[in-house]
Amino acid sequence: MVNADPPILSINTVTKNFGGLCAVNRVSFNVRPKEVLGIIGPNGSGKTTLLNLITVIFPPTSGEIYFKGHKLNGLRPYQVNSLGIARNFQDDKIFLNMSAIENAMVGSHGRSRVGLYGVGLHLNSYKKEEQEIFERAWNQLAFLGLEKKGDTSPSALSVKERHLLGIARALVTEPELLLLDEPVAGLSFKETEEMGDLILLLRERGMTVLLIEHRLQMIMNISDRLIVLNFGCKIAEGAPAEIRENEEVIAAYLGKG
Repeated sequence: MVNADPPILSINTVTKNFGGLCAVNRVSFNVRPKEVLGIIGPNGSGKTTLLNLITVIFPPTSGEIYFKGHKLNGLRPYQVNSLGIARNFQDDKIFLNMSAIENAMVGSHGRSRVGLYGVGLHLNSYKKEEQEIFERAWNQLAFLGLEKKGDTSPSALSVKERHLLGIARALVTEPELLLLDEPVAGLSFKETEEMGDLILLLRERGMTVLLIEHRLQMIMNISDRLIVLNFGCKIAEGAPAEIRENEEVIAAYLGKG
């Protein structure tokens, strides 16, 4: 059945230039609520740049991005997060001088309601909010199977556990749209399957997931639809079965002839 709800995210003819390099070229697509939308393409095709545009780490050179009717152009990253968008990063961006639970808690501090005055004086409002953030972070660690790692230094975590910690930090903000950039990089086949099951579980719980991944079999198996980028341009969009047979996609990955 086709999802008739309005798109949760709309990318409208978005372009991003870095000097003379066009990293994203007039890309348009919609993300439907409660779907897993995969973005694939060869290295350098503009996939991560697109995520950086959605989270306004970079402003687009032209084009518009809307989330639930809110125009994201001109906002700051913390404002985009407060609207209900969260993400991980390819390198996880974990703070090695903080414990796992403290890393997870970082996700909520950007949305703190207590000002510097309350923090400096350790007012009751600050203490109450810190406890709430701690509990949300701990709940997400437990959901991801990291409850026994809360006091552990990230340097002692496995690759998979570090990836999960990055996802936990995003989930603490209770997003409606989760952006995942290569969440199975460096994982074994079994761990990759487990991460795929987790993403499907998040969708079952009502979350929308926009996913970048080079493991084609994994992303084909769990995505409702796929967007294919090549040299910054969208060259295909459709169900995984359609994308598998698309000659332009095959040529982008394997070369013509």
